[in-house]
Amino acid sequence: MDNKLSKKLGFVLKAKIIKEMNLDNKERRKWLNKSKREIIDYCLNNNIFTPEKINELYNLYKNSANAVLYLIETNISTINYSLITEDFIKSKIYEVNKNNSEDKISDFSLEVLEIHENYLHITFTYTKQIDVIYGGYPEIAGYNVGDILTLKVIEEASVLHYLKYKRFVVKCNDWSAMKGLKDVIEKTFLCAVYHPKFTKELIDKITLNPDGKTHIIKAAYLNQKKESKEPASISLSDNDLKEIKLFSSLEGNSQYSKIYNCFMVDINGTPRFVGISNNKGKLWIPASLDKTELEQFTVAILERVEKTLQQLQNEPTKYIGVFDNYRFSNNAKVNEILREIAIKIVSKNEKESLSDNFYFNIIRYAKKHFQIILKPYFCDEHQIFHDIECLKCKCKNFQLTTNKDKVYIKCEECSLKIDLLSYLDGQKTKCCERKFEITSYADIFVIVPTRATNEVLKKFLESINYKQFEVDFFYILDGELKQIKECKSDEILRLNHFGPFKKILNTPNYRQADKEILKIRERCLRYNPKIQFCVDCAKGLLGKNLEGTYIGNNELHKDNKIRICLPSLFGYCAGLKLDGFHSGGEKADIKFLYDENLERIFDNDSKDTKGLKRVGIHVKSAVKNNPKDLNNPKLTSALGHMIISKIKNEFDIIGIAIPNELNEEIMNELSFVSRGLGINLLIIDKNDWIKIYSYYIEQENFKD
Repeated sequence: MDNKLSKKLGFVLKAKIIKEMNLDNKERRKWLNKSKREIIDYCLNNNIFTPEKINELYNLYKNSANAVLYLIETNISTINYSLITEDFIKSKIYEVNKNNSEDKISDFSLEVLEIHENYLHITFTYTKQIDVIYGGYPEIAGYNVGDILTLKVIEEASVLHYLKYKRFVVKCNDWSAMKGLKDVIEKTFLCAVYHPKFTKELIDKITLNPDGKTHIIKAAYLNQKKESKEPASISLSDNDLKEIKLFSSLEGNSQYSKIYNCFMVDINGTPRFVGISNNKGKLWIPASLDKTELEQFTVAILERVEKTLQQLQNEPTKYIGVFDNYRFSNNAKVNEILREIAIKIVSKNEKESLSDNFYFNIIRYAKKHFQIILKPYFCDEHQIFHDIECLKCKCKNFQLTTNKDKVYIKCEECSLKIDLLSYLDGQKTKCCERKFEITSYADIFVIVPTRATNEVLKKFLESINYKQFEVDFFYILDGELKQIKECKSDEILRLNHFGPFKKILNTPNYRQADKEILKIRERCLRYNPKIQFCVDCAKGLLGKNLEGTYIGNNELHKDNKIRICLPSLFGYCAGLKLDGFHSGGEKADIKFLYDENLERIFDNDSKDTKGLKRVGIHVKSAVKNNPKDLNNPKLTSALGHMIISKIKNEFDIIGIAIPNELNEEIMNELSFVSRGLGINLLIIDKNDWIKIYSYYIEQENFKD
C-alpha cells in the first residue's frame, strides 16, 4: 500500500470518499458505519481509485482549514502606488491599533510590502484573543483543569490589489479581523471601502465551467419571516443539487434569502471547491495556498468578476445591485434614495414616475441633501401661477414635516399644520375657480440636489465604471428625473448689470439704512393686514387705491417710516410704477424689459419688445436672522418660482431679491441650480437694497 496515497486520502472527507466509490444505497449505508481508516485501506488494496483521482481529491481537500478571501470595492477609481511606503503604512497601522487597543483583535503589524508594476501584495500579522478550557497540560500556576484560559495568538492576513481590476482582495480566515484590516486599507489608500454584494447573476456567471454550466453542490437559506412555522434556516448538500425539488423551490422563494453557495469550479485547469457568501464579498476554498497560489487564484477570481461585471453593465439595475453596500451617507434611507436616483440616471426608464413614497423619504430623511420646493400651481388655460397659501393667514412660506406616511406643511406665520394633499384637494384657482388637479406629491414638488449630492453621485458612477453616465445636473419634476449632461458656465448677474442702477449703487449709505430695509415688506396691506401699506398706494399714485379699506392705527407698522413696499422702492429707482399688491397669480413681483445695448429699462407693458430682455424678479421680505441655507422657506419659495419661470420660458433674466445677507454656501447653491437649468440669474441682496433705499431717501430729501 502506497503511504503517500494513503496520506493524501486522509485529507478527504469520509462522506466524499464513499460517494466517489459509486456504491448503491445499501452498500453506501454499510460503509458509512465503518471507520475512515478502514475505508482508505479498502480503496487502496482494491485499486478503487487511480493515483490521478487520489491527487485530484487531495488538491480539493488538502487542508481542512479554508482559505478565505474577501473582495473589497472602493469609492475611487485609481490608486497611486508611488505614495505607498512602509513608513506610511506603519503610521496608519499605529492609528488603527490606537483605536483597537481594547478589542480582541489588536496589534496589527506590517510584515511584508511588495509593490510591483501592476499589483501590490501586503502581508500583515495581528493578535487575536481566544478563550480555551484548560486541560491541565502544560502546568500553569494558578489554573486548574476546566478553568477558562485566555490566550493571545498571532494570525496572518494578506491584502492584494491589482491596477487592472481596481479592487482589493483580502485573505483572512477571521471575519472579526476584517474591520481593522479595512480601517488600515482606508487610511493607507485614502478611500472608503465596502463589500460587493454577490447577486444571483454575478454568482451564476463567475462559477461557470468550461462546459458552460455551473456545478452547485451546497446552498444555505435564511427565513426572512421572524414569526413563521417554516424552518428558520435550511442547508442543502448534494452532488446534483440542481436536480432536487426543494432546491428549485427555495431558489424562487422570496421568503428565504440565500446565505451562501458552494460550487465545483474549474480554475486555471484545476477543479476547486469554492464557497461564496452572498453579502460579505466572501469566497473560500478548503485548501492552504502559498503566496504564488494565492496570487494565481486571486487573479483568476478577479478576472471572472471583471468579465461578469462588463456583461452586466447593460443591465443597470442588476449591475448597480452588485454595489449595493456602497455608502453615499451614514443614513441607510439616504443610501436607498441616492441608489434609486443612480439607477434612474443610468437606465432607460428615467421617465417612469417616482412614487409618493420616494418623495416622502426625501422630505423625511434627506432634507440636507436636496432643495425641496413647493411649486406654484399653474393654470394652463389662463397662464397664471397660483401660490400655495396658508388656509388661515394666506402666508406663502411653509416648513415641510412628516408624520407616519404623510407630508404636512407648517405655516411660517401662524404655525398652522395641515396634511398637504388633503388641503390641496379642496383648493381652486382664483382665475377660473377650477379645482387643483393634484393627486400625488409628484404634482406639487420639485426636487433639486445640492452641489454635494450631485458630486457624491458622480463619484459613485465613476467608481463603478459608469463614468459615461455622469451628468452635470439633474432635477425631479412631475415625477420624472430630468438630466442635464453639460451645464453652461454663466455667472450670476448683479444689479450693476442694468445701466440705470450703476449710479444708484454709488450712492452713499443712508444712516440706519441697514435696519430700515429689514422693516420694508414685499406686500401691501390689502392682502396682508399685518404688514404696512405704501403711502403712494393709498393715494392711488401707483394705479391702486386703498379707499374703503379700513386702516386702524394698530395695523400700521410705524417703524417703517416711509411706508413703502420693496417692489415700489425698486420701481422708484428704476423709473417704473410697481406695487406690492398680490392677486395670487403674478408670474413675478417685479417685471420689466431691458435693452442691453442702450442700457435702458422699459415698462413691462411696452408693445415693441423686439431685442429686449424680459426680466422677472421674485421678491421676498427679510428674514429675521440671515438665512443659513437654501432650505429657508422664503428662499425655497423664490427658488420654486425661479425654476417654474424658466420651465415655462416666462423670462430671459430671472431674479431673486431679498434684503438679507446671502452667505457663500447659498450663493454657490444658487449658482449651481442656475447653471444646471440654464438660468440667467440675478441676485439682489441686502447691500443692493441698502443702496436702493439710500437713493430713495436722498431723492425724497432733495424734493423737500
